[in-house]
Amino acid sequence: DLIDTKKNKKIIITTYKAIFNIMPSNKDIKNSWEKITLNSSYNQVIKYLNIYQYTKVMRIDDIGQYRQSGEIIDIFSPINDKPIRLNFNGDKIDTIKNIDIATQLSKSERKDFYICSNNLYFVSSINIDNYKKYTKEHFHREYQEDIEYENFIINSNYKNIQNLIPSLYRDTQFFFTLLQKNFICLHKHNIIDEYDEYSIALEKTYNESKSLKYLIHPSEQQIEKYELEK
Repeated sequence: DLIDTKKNKKIIITTYKAIFNIMPSNKDIKNSWEKITLNSSYNQVIKYLNIYQYTKVMRIDDIGQYRQSGEIIDIFSPINDKPIRLNFNGDKIDTIKNIDIATQLSKSERKDFYICSNNLYFVSSINIDNYKKYTKEHFHREYQEDIEYENFIINSNYKNIQNLIPSLYRDTQFFFTLLQKNFICLHKHNIIDEYDEYSIALEKTYNESKSLKYLIHPSEQQIEKYELEK
C-alpha cells in the first residue's frame, strides 16, 4: 500500500531505524509479495510458496509455514496476524478463510490475501549475482569461505540481509521516497539528533568488529544526513 500512489490517505507508524536505513527500489520491493485471490490457481500458490521459501509442515504454528492436505492449503504469511486456509475445487480456489491457530479450524471468509517473502525482502538470482560481484570487489577472497557467505550462497539463508542490502540491490532508496511529497511527519524526538546518535552507534560497532569479520561500511547502509534536512 505504501507504494500505491492511488491511495492518498495513509497513517504510517515506523521506527527511526527504518527511516535511516536504505531499502531496495520499489521494483525490487514489489517482488517481495504476491496477491492471492479467488482467481488464483493451485499451481500459482505452490509456485510462490516455493519462491518465498515457506516451510512445509504437518501443522501450522508459525509464520513462513504452509500445510497441504488434499484440496486444502494452509498458509501463514508474515504479513498476516492469522494463518489462511485455501479450499480448492480442482485447480481453482473455492474459499479463502482465516484460521484459528489454536484449534486449526477455519473461521471468517475473505476475498484475498498476500503471500509475502519469508525474509525481509525477496532475493532473486540477479541479487545473488550482485552479491557475488560486490563481495569479490570489496572483500578479500577468503570471505568466500566465511560462514556468512556459505549460509547465503550454499544454504540460501536470507534471514539477516539488512546489512547486505548495498551488495544485493543496485538501486536503493529510503523511506521518505515511498511517500508522496505532501505528508506530515510526527516524531517524539528531534530526528536529526536521532540520526546522529544512530550513526555514531553504527560507526562504533563497525570499528569494533571490522577486524573480526567482513562488514559493509555504515555510510553505504544509511541515507545521507542532508536528505533528512531538506
